[in-house]
Amino acid sequence: DCTYELSFSFKHDSFLPIPILPRSCDAIIPRTAPDGLPWLESRRHYLLLDEEIRENTPFDHISVDFQSCGHPSETVFSDPHYDFHVYTASVEDRALRTCQLLRDPPVCNFAAPQPTAAGEAFFDPIPGNAVGYTVAADSALPFSGIYAWDFDLLPATSDTWTTPIFATGGYNNTFAFWDPKLPLDAVTGTTSRSYEQTISYVDGGDPALPLLLSVSYNPDNGRTTIKLDRGIVPGCTAPPTASPSEMPSSMPSVFPTIQPTEFCGGLCRFWCRLFPARPRCPPLPPTTSPPTSAPSESPTLAPTPMSGVCGPVCDTLLCQLFPNLSRCTGEE
Repeated sequence: DCTYELSFSFKHDSFLPIPILPRSCDAIIPRTAPDGLPWLESRRHYLLLDEEIRENTPFDHISVDFQSCGHPSETVFSDPHYDFHVYTASVEDRALRTCQLLRDPPVCNFAAPQPTAAGEAFFDPIPGNAVGYTVAADSALPFSGIYAWDFDLLPATSDTWTTPIFATGGYNNTFAFWDPKLPLDAVTGTTSRSYEQTISYVDGGDPALPLLLSVSYNPDNGRTTIKLDRGIVPGCTAPPTASPSEMPSSMPSVFPTIQPTEFCGGLCRFWCRLFPARPRCPPLPPTTSPPTSAPSESPTLAPTPMSGVCGPVCDTLLCQLFPNLSRCTGEE
């Protein structure tokens, strides 16, 4: 038997946009923030975990998502905050998690049956979920999953939200992620802070999921550290030796096995799935041949060419993720 402690740290970016006017976060009339992205869009930073960590824990990658306008479903989450998703599935698998959306709020439609198996999978139970956690039916988000939390631990309003909330997620009858939700008060300021929550799981849950989650903030360097601690892992023969990870200042490569042009087309399709009405998104007809890892009924999208309205957008987003590519540096 052995233990693991998965530790990550990051520093709040003071240049991230914070809305001042309520209309900035209007879902009916989307508006653009000073950084050129829609106010309602998450600012995502991905980190693929080292192979050693992926072999010794249930987790594959991390997505640190800054929500300028917050998100559904609870009103407490309407303030700017970070979602620190620690996913069990790969990014490629997550790209298959699509659903029919409501317009406002932009979540998977929970009021009517989903037309595809991929959409229906959002509303499957979460096996071995954390004890005391309840699924929020109006919280399912594309490419992520449906959320659950301990409603007894939620503050009454967003004005009183100052400490982390540890959420879980599920998709297709699997435990999909842990998501420490961090309000700005928990990751900024001149006062040191620390929070922790002991976790148990229904019927024991996955024997490799963490039993203690903690968040600490150091005002001396402005860094926030998130830890997932399992404790004793039955059947484990050697402890992981990888040192704690630090989120890099620039986005790392998320798809190391995918060529940049293929990745760019996929990223545009990812973008256009979230914002299909934007002028930059051309019509994307579905195909009937899903990848082998997807449910047989799940739709996929036909490749998007690098030229036309999607190309420049792809180049911009591609260079954010791959700043050393020749096309981004001007070198051939």
